[in-house]
Amino acid sequence: MVNKNGGLGMKKFIRLFMVVSASMFFSACAARYDIYLPSGEQVTQDMVEKWQSTEPQTVLPYRLGTSDFDSYFALGKGSKKYRAGMEKRMGKIGAQPELEIALPVIQGWMDEQADESVDIEIRNLGLKGGINRSAHIGISSGIAYLVTLGFVPNYFKELQVWELAMSKDGQLVSKVEMPIATVQRKGWFPKGTFQAKKGVSPNAIDVRRLAALQSQQNALNYLIDGERNLFPEAVSGQNIAALADAINSPELRILRLDVETRLLKALENNPQRLPVLASVMDYAEFIQPQLSPDEQLLLSGPSGHTVYELLAQLKQRPAEQIAAEIQTRKLPYTNYTDAQKTKLRQLGLPDAVIASMVGVTEEGHRNVVVACAKGYAAVKICEKAPSDPFGLVRRACLYGVKKQFGDVQCPVPLF
Repeated sequence: MVNKNGGLGMKKFIRLFMVVSASMFFSACAARYDIYLPSGEQVTQDMVEKWQSTEPQTVLPYRLGTSDFDSYFALGKGSKKYRAGMEKRMGKIGAQPELEIALPVIQGWMDEQADESVDIEIRNLGLKGGINRSAHIGISSGIAYLVTLGFVPNYFKELQVWELAMSKDGQLVSKVEMPIATVQRKGWFPKGTFQAKKGVSPNAIDVRRLAALQSQQNALNYLIDGERNLFPEAVSGQNIAALADAINSPELRILRLDVETRLLKALENNPQRLPVLASVMDYAEFIQPQLSPDEQLLLSGPSGHTVYELLAQLKQRPAEQIAAEIQTRKLPYTNYTDAQKTKLRQLGLPDAVIASMVGVTEEGHRNVVVACAKGYAAVKICEKAPSDPFGLVRRACLYGVKKQFGDVQCPVPLF
């Protein structure tokens, strides 16, 4: 391979170039895929035809707000320009635009008569287990594939994780993750079930998307059935006690927005509205924005010591005792404005109690400021960490920071 001058022999270089070029050409022509659902069941042509011809089952008790479906890069990565370029390249091999496939399916999941709407995002979170898990088979068989110009097939396994996220006014309702496995076979034999090539229908890229959507629907069905079985009265009626109990359970996830909306409706013009709401405010996620300003003020504060509950306690205990208890608990309240403090006095809270509420809140704020400063500094250190081909050092560093400071509510998010 090396001539007398130490250079690469031109003829052998040209031959090597031709071999590699031919291998890449055969790879493009012969790439075929077998696709598997999380259960391990292989996707077949018949299954794809059934997915395409069957109306999706309504599984979510919400109307569809906006929707987005993106299989090409991890959540938060890439750019609009990158995505547009990828869509264009996918179009050249015959794949449909992502939303063109996903939107009819997602719309079929929704109850368009529901009171609440949610935004749906489906993202490919990347390869599960990292590059080694996905490529260990492809590297060994790939060498034989190149040498034999594709007559020895190359096997390449992927296990990708897809995430479905539902949000309401920018606030997360629920997330569901679902793996999709793919076996890519490049070679003249044995052939995979689907091919990513222009004019081939169904296109392998489209099939993978359909499989992801079908798996998401199955996962949603499973989770929602579980929640309906746990909280049968809450998800189908107006029983206030059952609704409150469900809201206070961390096992209520996907149906939480629906149940909290039901509770608000059940409490309209109900004399027990404030005490019931006070009992769920620690766990309720979507109720507060729907309350009036006066109700928000009355229900501000930690469980057992909301303004509403403090007013009730003042009828039985002296203000000094309540103020001392607030200082001992050190649980913060809202950063009240001057107008809100005046309103608190008008409601009947003594100055000693208001001072304790403000004091523990300011102390908590100072602690958050200190923690955020440390978190920002730690993130900067991670950003300056030595680089490696896969960014593992930086990722490990950021994971440690997230573990330590992830629960701190900073003005500017750490991540």
